[in-house]
Amino acid sequence: YEIMFENYTQKQLYEIFLSMGRKEYIYTDGLKKVAEEYFANIPNEVIAQKDFGNARFVRNLFERTVAKAALRLQMEPKELQDGKVVLIEGDFAKASSDREFQKMQEKKKPTIGFY
Repeated sequence: YEIMFENYTQKQLYEIFLSMGRKEYIYTDGLKKVAEEYFANIPNEVIAQKDFGNARFVRNLFERTVAKAALRLQMEPKELQDGKVVLIEGDFAKASSDREFQKMQEKKKPTIGFY
C-alpha cells in the first residue's frame, strides 16, 4: 500500500516546530523569529521534492535544536524558567546551520540530460 500525504506549507512547518515543545520548553522571541524566517525561506521546489521529509524534517530540526541547547547549558548552566529549558535563537541558528538543514534553503538547479 502507498499512502500519499500532502506537503505542509512553510507556515504549517513553522507551526509544527513550535507545537513540538510547548509543554517542555520555552521559546524566546528571537528563536521564534529566526525559525519563522527559516521556514518561510524554504523554496517551494524543495517542499515539492519526493524525498522531502515534511513533518519528519521538522522533528529532526527540533531535536537538533534541543541538542544544541543541551550543549549550551552544559557549558553555561542556567536556571530553568518555570521548570522548563529556554530555547534561544542561537540554539536554532546552530541547528539549522548544520549541512542537512542548510541545504533546505537552497533552490535545486535544473538538471539537463537523462537519469
